Amino acid sequence: MTNRITTVLAVLVAVGAVLLFWLKRADMGPSRHDRNSDSPLATPEDPGRDPRPKGTVEQQPPTRAEWTEREIEDFFTGLLALHREAAKQTHGLQNLSRFRLEHIFLSREARLLALAHPLASGKLALGVLTSPQPSFEDKQIAIEIMKVLYAAGSKEAEAELYRLAFESSEDLSNSALEALYHADIEGAYRALYLSKAKSGNLTALSLVADWPDTTTISILEGLIATNAGADYPECSIRGEAREALEKLRLLSSADGDKQLLDIISGRSGRKDDWTVWAIRAAKRRALDGLAKQIRERLDEAEASHQSLPGSDGLTTSTERIGNDKYYDDLLVAYAELKGTLSAEEQTRLRTFGYACDPRQRLIELANKKQ
Repeated sequence: MTNRITTVLAVLVAVGAVLLFWLKRADMGPSRHDRNSDSPLATPEDPGRDPRPKGTVEQQPPTRAEWTEREIEDFFTGLLALHREAAKQTHGLQNLSRFRLEHIFLSREARLLALAHPLASGKLALGVLTSPQPSFEDKQIAIEIMKVLYAAGSKEAEAELYRLAFESSEDLSNSALEALYHADIEGAYRALYLSKAKSGNLTALSLVADWPDTTTISILEGLIATNAGADYPECSIRGEAREALEKLRLLSSADGDKQLLDIISGRSGRKDDWTVWAIRAAKRRALDGLAKQIRERLDEAEASHQSLPGSDGLTTSTERIGNDKYYDDLLVAYAELKGTLSAEEQTRLRTFGYACDPRQRLIELANKKQ
C-alpha cells in the first residue's frame, strides 16, 4: 500500500510540474498551431495515435530569451513526463525518418535544451543519471542531453557517459556507448567499443566498423567462427560481426573512397542502411565530392516527393521525403558541410532544431500547443 501511495504521489508531482510550466504562460495569448512538426499530436501523414499526451494550452512565445532556473527545471520535468509516454511506442519505428523519430521521442527538445542552457540542463541530467530512482526512460533523455554536451566539448558530460558505459544495466550501458560514439569521430574510445564487442555485445559490434586494424579484424573473424549456431544470440552476433567486417574491408580497399560515395549516392547495389555510416566515414576522410554527392541525392528526393493530403510539405513534414529514409541525415550532413541550402531546406532544418538559435527555437516549441 505504501509503495502504491508513493507511486501515485510521484505521478501527481510530475503532472503538476508539466501543468505549471505551460499554465504560467497561458496569459500570453494563443499562437498559430502547426499541425505537423511543432505539435506533439498526430501528424496528417500518421493519423494513428501519437504516443505523447495531449494538452490544451495555446500561447505565444515570450519576448525574453532567458529562462529562470525554475523554468528550465519545469521544462525538463515536463520533458521527462512526455518522454515516458512516448517510450511506450515500440512498434513500426524501423522505417521512420530521422526527424519523425526525433519528433516522437522528443530528441529535438532535449537537444535544444542542452544547447540553449548547457550548465543548467547538464546539472539536471546528471541528477537523473546518478540517482537510482529515475526510470530508464528518464535516463534516456538525460543521456541525450549529455550526448549533445559531449559533442559541444563538455568534459563532464564525456566523463559521465564513460562511467555509464560500465553500468550493470545493459540498456543503460548501450545507450551511453552510442552517445559516446556519436561525437567520437576520431575513435578515442575505440578500445572500449572493441572490448565490449569482443564479449558479443551487439551494440558495440555496430560501433567498431569505423577504424580498420588487424586487431579488430581478428576479433570479428573469431566471433564469426565461434558463433555458428542458428539461434539467438549466436546468429545475431555472427551477423553483426560479418557486417562490421565487410565495412572494415571496404574502408581498407583500394577503391574504398569511391564505394563510400556510391553508397551515399543511393544508387549502389549496397544496403541502403549503410548510408549514415558511409556519411560519417566520408566526413572523417574529408572526401572530395562528398557535398556534391549529397546535394544530388537531396535533389532527387525533393524532385520525386509527393506530400500526403494534409501535409505541410518539405518544410515541416515528418514523412519521408521522396520516400528516402535518410533524407534528413543527408540534409543535416550537407548543412554541416556548409552546402548551399534552399529556403525550404533552411526552414526544415530550423523546424526540427538544426541550424538555428537554440534558445529562440526552444521558446517557440515550449509555447506551441502541447
